[in-house]
Amino acid sequence: MIILIGATTENPFLRRQCAAGQPQPDLPVRAVSEEDITALIHRAINDKERGFGNLKIDIAAEAVQLWATKSDGDARRALTAL
Repeated sequence: MIILIGATTENPFLRRQCAAGQPQPDLPVRAVSEEDITALIHRAINDKERGFGNLKIDIAAEAVQLWATKSDGDARRALTAL
């Protein structure tokens, strides 16, 4: 049997939904590093197929760093803000 669990949130309500009625131990959810969020933002800005690469977006490195900091380890929050 293979059990695959994926999560993008620390919301306990969503974690309970994943359990599907089965008691499960809490799984640790780790924040994404600011470095990885910064790379994600740049990739989304430059990706012509799945991102905004067809637009001319000019953003200061300091702005991206602040953005990554304010995202508080949540890559989804960073992409939503983009």
